Amino acid sequence: MKQCAQLLVLVLCLIFVSGNVLADFQKNKIAVLPFNLQGENFETEDMGKIVAEWLITAFVKEGRFEVIERKLLGQVLEEQQMIEAGLVTQETASEIGKLLGVKVIISGSVMKLRDVMEVNARIIDVASASIVTAESVSSRNVNNLQALVIEMADKIIRNFPLEGYIANRNQTRVVIDLGEDAGVKPGMKFMAYKEGEVVRHPKTDEILYVKQLKTGIIKVTSVQRKISEGVIVEETDSDAIEYGDYVKSLNELSPPSYVREGKDQAAQQDKKTAVQAAPIEPPKTRIAPVSQKKVVSTPPRSSLSAELRSYLDMLRGNDARQSRWAAKKLYRTYPYEAEVLQEVNKVLLQGYNSKLEDKNHIDAMAWLCKLLANSKENKYMATVQEVIDRTDSPKIKKHAEKAIKSFPGYTGS
Repeated sequence: MKQCAQLLVLVLCLIFVSGNVLADFQKNKIAVLPFNLQGENFETEDMGKIVAEWLITAFVKEGRFEVIERKLLGQVLEEQQMIEAGLVTQETASEIGKLLGVKVIISGSVMKLRDVMEVNARIIDVASASIVTAESVSSRNVNNLQALVIEMADKIIRNFPLEGYIANRNQTRVVIDLGEDAGVKPGMKFMAYKEGEVVRHPKTDEILYVKQLKTGIIKVTSVQRKISEGVIVEETDSDAIEYGDYVKSLNELSPPSYVREGKDQAAQQDKKTAVQAAPIEPPKTRIAPVSQKKVVSTPPRSSLSAELRSYLDMLRGNDARQSRWAAKKLYRTYPYEAEVLQEVNKVLLQGYNSKLEDKNHIDAMAWLCKLLANSKENKYMATVQEVIDRTDSPKIKKHAEKAIKSFPGYTGS
């Protein structure tokens, strides 16, 4: 009887825990404020509201957000006498968020200067009234605002990854505990990982960092209400992905227009050059070939994905805008491959004191400092310290000084 009672208690506990897990899953509840307009010659004075509407549509389509309707938001803003987006500060945004019952407020601005359009957005945590992160996109095509807003939406969505677990594995197929209710769609990719080293604060014992050990990449093939099925497209080792592993969604963004245009133009130029350079040979008398072995030197193959290789190519290229974009992408593609870190270390050492007249190049170097520090690999701390000691750019130095504190081995000396 005693064993039966213990078993019953255990079953009830499991039901209670599983029920809580299911109950804990909720869509991110957010509100998007009208964007502030800065500059002249906008098509309409309501362009800030239109930008917010475009963002709302993009978030709703994503499926993982519960977005406050603009009509309700407008009523609250009117009641609080803050109809104009420019009057909304972090503190007032937090108050609005509490009135609406949301966790996150998104606000921002659209700037138009001559032939350049720039969209800036801030993600504000309602509870702390602090900016969690800020994103920006820009283009020289002032008539392409909607495309910029869609690109901005993709960037913001990256700050809200879906997280769950591997519920089953059968050969190359897996099941994860996230489905339609969570906003999962066929074609989405998830990184599978295990938790590794835990870094704690020496005084408070607070967990500062938990290393994520990547085990592979999963591509979703079919989705049901509460689960999704997928196929393993990348695995760090045979059977590395196991039941119970963590998963986190990977949002793969399309490169901005100037990146795509640059690659297309380069490809066309390469093709044109190849055609022009091709020699015109006269007809030759056909001679029977002599059988012999041809020695072909094979370059070492990279284990990186095509996507990561393309980012590294942009980083090493001469277009500073592409380098800046690639540096930000690499920073956010975590955890980092050893080959990526080695190349980033090399590029940073070569570039922290060159092209300092170019703002995009300076930004790229700053992102690389943050990337190396975010890797938690102490062997790269010397590189960031060298940047601090020798760079002639105050901005790069500032970011390097802030970044170096993230290394586990940093002592403050």
